[in-house]
Amino acid sequence: MTNKISKFFDYVFARALAALIIFIWIKYYNDNLTLSIIYTSVIMVSLIIIFDVVFGKKLKRKSSQTDKTKKEEIMNQLCLNTSTQNIDFFNKMLSKRHAVRVDKNCLIIEKGEDKLLIFIKFGTSKLAPNNIVDIIKDGKDLGSKKILILCNGANTLAYSFAASIEGLDIIIYDDKKVYELMKDYDAYPEINLKIKNNLKRFKFKELCAIALSRKRVKGYFFSSLLLLFSSFFVAYSIYYRIAATVMMIMALVALKDFEFVREKEKLI
Repeated sequence: MTNKISKFFDYVFARALAALIIFIWIKYYNDNLTLSIIYTSVIMVSLIIIFDVVFGKKLKRKSSQTDKTKKEEIMNQLCLNTSTQNIDFFNKMLSKRHAVRVDKNCLIIEKGEDKLLIFIKFGTSKLAPNNIVDIIKDGKDLGSKKILILCNGANTLAYSFAASIEGLDIIIYDDKKVYELMKDYDAYPEINLKIKNNLKRFKFKELCAIALSRKRVKGYFFSSLLLLFSSFFVAYSIYYRIAATVMMIMALVALKDFEFVREKEKLI
């Protein structure tokens, strides 16, 4: 909240200073005070529209996209890390402001008699109720009524289940909150493994090699017989016969042992 107020006053001060500079020079060339104020107001409104509204939105979108990409890379890295690596990272990060100690598979922050257990659960699937049950079991003997779970997402049932447990205050931080926490501490894990967003696209030659493999001859042949047989019992038999013919042609072509198919199969 204090940071937001500070940014607001910085914003107002910067615009007021710019307006003062413009007013000084307009007043220098124009003795009329009222006109000078009007000209200054018009120029300032124009500058705010141009830089704050137009360019500001573009910069915000660009910054938002950069943040999103960085967050995805970090979450992917945490999923691929071992539990020990993640515990070590968050231990170092949180130790900047708190007294943190590691106990088995969680972190503990103690403030007087209060104790916060921090469990780190990053994986390819979202946090579910059964994961929370395991966490409760692991933290049962540590004597704390407050648990913070850092994860890359939780399903609706997990949030409901966590809220329904009496006697325990279970807080779940998803990917957005974890990333905001990292930004607040200005600490990020080392990225040494990346997951490509786009799946591999097969080239036409590779698709042909897969489709024309000799292993598929039997499949094409029996499929064509099934389609041909079915054509005698359906109303639109022509379509079945066309499909059967295509399957037979594919079987015939696949019988020829193409060199590029052999090369592809050697790699598999």
